[in-house]
Amino acid sequence: MAKTEKLLQRIAELERETGIRRTLFAACPNSTAVIKAAFRAAKRNNAPIYFAATLNQIDCDGGYTGMRPDEFVKLVRMEAAAVNFDGIYIVAIDHGGPWLKDKQRTEKWSTEAAMDGVKRSFEAALLAGYDLIHVDPTVDINVPAGQTIDIRLVAARTVELIRHCETFRRAKGLPEISYEVGTEEVHGGLADERTFDTFIAELKAGLAREGLSDIWPCFIVGKVGTDLHTTLFDTEVARSLTAKVRPLGSYIKGHYTDGVSNPQDYPLCGMGAANVGPEFTMSEYDGLAELERTEQKLLAEGRIAMRSRITETLERLVEASGRWKKWLLPAEEGSAFGALSAEQARQRRRESRELLARLAQLVNEQKADIVLLAGDLFDGETVYRETLEALSGALGAMRAQVFIAPGNHDPYSAKSPYALPIWPENVHIFKSSTVEHVELPELSCAVYGAAFTSPVQDESLLADFRASDDGLVHLMVLHGDCSAAESRYDPITREQIAESGLDYLALGHTHQFSGFRREGQTTYAYSGCPEGRGFDELGEKGILAGTVERSKAELSFVPFARRKYEILNVDVTGKTAEDALRAALPEETARDSYRIIFTGETDERGLDLGSLEERFKPDFFSLELRDETRIGEDVWARAQEDSLRGLFLRELRGKYDAAPSDEERAKIQLAARFGLAALDGRDL
Repeated sequence: MAKTEKLLQRIAELERETGIRRTLFAACPNSTAVIKAAFRAAKRNNAPIYFAATLNQIDCDGGYTGMRPDEFVKLVRMEAAAVNFDGIYIVAIDHGGPWLKDKQRTEKWSTEAAMDGVKRSFEAALLAGYDLIHVDPTVDINVPAGQTIDIRLVAARTVELIRHCETFRRAKGLPEISYEVGTEEVHGGLADERTFDTFIAELKAGLAREGLSDIWPCFIVGKVGTDLHTTLFDTEVARSLTAKVRPLGSYIKGHYTDGVSNPQDYPLCGMGAANVGPEFTMSEYDGLAELERTEQKLLAEGRIAMRSRITETLERLVEASGRWKKWLLPAEEGSAFGALSAEQARQRRRESRELLARLAQLVNEQKADIVLLAGDLFDGETVYRETLEALSGALGAMRAQVFIAPGNHDPYSAKSPYALPIWPENVHIFKSSTVEHVELPELSCAVYGAAFTSPVQDESLLADFRASDDGLVHLMVLHGDCSAAESRYDPITREQIAESGLDYLALGHTHQFSGFRREGQTTYAYSGCPEGRGFDELGEKGILAGTVERSKAELSFVPFARRKYEILNVDVTGKTAEDALRAALPEETARDSYRIIFTGETDERGLDLGSLEERFKPDFFSLELRDETRIGEDVWARAQEDSLRGLFLRELRGKYDAAPSDEERAKIQLAARFGLAALDGRDL
């Protein structure tokens, strides 16, 4: 029996003996420091430890840690001996599959080359003495963007790689090893139960055809709610998947356990193991940053001669690597690595948390009776527990009735945060795609609303709606799109608004304040979001506040955001970049984040963005500079050509020379540039 199976067997025995469930902890060996710390923690807790190394980290080429598999195993043994660790430890490959190495993806290796590369990596791991291999062929660069790989192909490649490992292992007389299969990633992983079931059936049949019925993975990875950007472990899904695989002799393994807010639920749900990786890198970086702050104090006291500049060096190396780009969220695409410092990022997170408390305070200060929230409070079903608790607490602190209409990003379902029993009594969540209402007799008011129950809502939620003629003030909160009749996000028409009989319609979907509009007796508006989160949410952000009476709404826009995101285009033609930027900037920028795009013409030297950033960055909360300039040309240089261009330029040059002012000459020169660009078939 392989070492991992023996360990899992012992964990099961301990559960029977003590009634205590356990989940095997797996650390991603991002650095030697993580390995050292993991062994010390395991010894302190009398626990086994599992090291799951990706092929980007450790491989035949050294990976980014600089270690080959044999060197990694030697280091692990040495560190275990250094602390007299006498427990069980597991050495494993994490996410072993074609194109999962950055190099294979960026260099666009063929299918054959990528599969052969993985096989060589597996052979090196087996020779080095690894205990487990995670087989994960769910990435395929040949699959068109937006599509997922056929799960049957994933199963077939999984079988092929396991067959190769077993053939090689047996030929070399190496000890038995264990296997882990699947992935939680949506690009081709076991992200839903139907796909999960198909994969299991195909894997079982494929191994049987290869005469490998005696080989079965001890771990199967499934999506249990967490990913890189979320930390709430889904206990319901975990229990369901565990029930599927335990009769097969397998355990569900969780990835992305970093920063999970409910880790105690992992063993309670029967999870076999859980990976943690990026969290350790963050902790190591924070530790180095703290050491550098101590170093700076010692330097100021004259106790050391020079600084290491460790964090600056690390950030420069990380930025140069480009590896961070694959983890960007859609709103972050195209952003600079260093747009926010670590301290600025912490400050923004703190400000985001404070927003909820500030909103509750404003509601109470204004003595508001009703708060309308028009959806997209969350980006999906999986939400940080701390976020849910903070939102629930803030809404509960409001001395007002709160109404929420879920939108396309946070549709209502049995698994959505809105279905959890955490919401205060003053919060009403609309749960149906049919319009419902709540009467508030004490306010002579009725509040209507409806919910997205899926990410798409093709039909208008407002269609055929007419408020009762009962003398009450009629309010409605909806998530919808008034901009296009063919929208898939609740297409609301002006005619539907006019015929609704509502006094006020609060809308969500557009993240920009729309201004107040009126159709029939109904006033309506998009408030936008209260705080911008990136360069896709520009300008002043806030909320709408005021009073509504029968056929009359008196509301105003209240700026609420701590900071703004702005994009500024600066034309440097005929000027220095510094002068052009100073002339274009508004008076106050210190609290805001700016992306400045330089355009126009420069001399042959171009722009020195580094010196510009150094000069101007203190004037902003954060600053990102982009160079979209072009090298200038003498606009009249081709005037003597015997061509249409030459004729055009000679005509304009005569007018240029006869122009009565510099302003006129500038206009003629610009016209010449536009004309040349058109004749050359290029953009100016």
